[in-house]
Amino acid sequence: MKLHIGEAIRRLRKEAGLTQEQLADKLGVSYQSVSRWELGVTYPDMELLPALTECFGVSADILLGIPKVQREQEAEKALTALAKACREEPLDTEKICALIREIRRDHLHASCFWNFWFGVSTHVYCHPAILPEVRLTVEAILESNASREEKEDAVEAFAALEDDEHIEDFLNRYAATRDLQKDTLLLTRYRKRGDKEKADLLRQEALFRTVDKLVGNSGLWLVGDYEQLDLPALHAKNKLGMELLNALCREEKGVERLDFWVEPRLWMGFREAGYLAAEGKEGEALEMLEDSVSLLESAMAIRGQKALTCNSPWLKDMVWTATEQICTPTGEEKGQRELFITDTKNNCFVVSPAQYAYYLTTDKDDKWYTRECRLLDPIRKHPRYLTCVERVEKLLEPC
Repeated sequence: MKLHIGEAIRRLRKEAGLTQEQLADKLGVSYQSVSRWELGVTYPDMELLPALTECFGVSADILLGIPKVQREQEAEKALTALAKACREEPLDTEKICALIREIRRDHLHASCFWNFWFGVSTHVYCHPAILPEVRLTVEAILESNASREEKEDAVEAFAALEDDEHIEDFLNRYAATRDLQKDTLLLTRYRKRGDKEKADLLRQEALFRTVDKLVGNSGLWLVGDYEQLDLPALHAKNKLGMELLNALCREEKGVERLDFWVEPRLWMGFREAGYLAAEGKEGEALEMLEDSVSLLESAMAIRGQKALTCNSPWLKDMVWTATEQICTPTGEEKGQRELFITDTKNNCFVVSPAQYAYYLTTDKDDKWYTRECRLLDPIRKHPRYLTCVERVEKLLEPC
């Protein structure tokens, strides 16, 4: 494979605002050596690679000029291996730490790096033998030329992982003392300048974010094994979330429920069926399940694009766009229909029939959306339940 290290050094040097002489001084070589590297006449000694990567704040594969597509493929492979290793029992902590070091060294800025935070259970990263490597990864992100969003993601994720001994220091170093989000600052700006139209829309978006934190997956449901779940508390929170949306949107019989809240409505509905089944309320559970499947069918009946609003005077100006897409999971040949619901700022809900089908048919709580799947056991063999499964599986077929 041809190396393009000279081209990479020239590009990175210019991005860093360095002359050839300045780079040479940092590395302890002559500027003629730097010039020959950039012209492709010679390559730098292997011993200089660590110094070059540190100087530019990039990984070795970027410095070596490895094509982006290949780098992304290797990053996805490493992150997939990490997720797989973290699901094995017993945990091989040495293997997991080695994978984290590899990812930190070579794939810190890959587009699929978000899987580092979302592809592994919290309790694995909190393991005493693994946590130090995760801490070093966060520090590497915060000290690199990563975007502000990447750094904020790292701070938010690690705040849930850091141990009790170090959490206060971590928060003192990285937590903001005030809300300086862009929308908050703009709201203050528009309010003080008397721009009511712009201020009203930002107020609605702020309300939306607050409600979403209460009814979204990250807010209502706890992470943990089935045996550790406090079912009465979870059921109470689930019902409260449903009641909150109904009140906010003034939900009544006959009112259209296919709004931009459809994704949290669906998850709360499917889980509510499980909670009711676990309490022995078979009829209510089946009715809730059928109602949720009907809502899923309405969502997946959308073809192309459709504007979604909600029946709430508090959110009267918010419009989201539902877009039908065919997604092909990694390793699969056949595509699956999904519905992406986005706003103007690229916030997104995803409605995936495949997830609901898996939730209804599996007995494994191996995914974030199947943690309570075994609550459905009392009604799994009921004819009405089996009919619901058939209806959901039918939605998997691309049209």
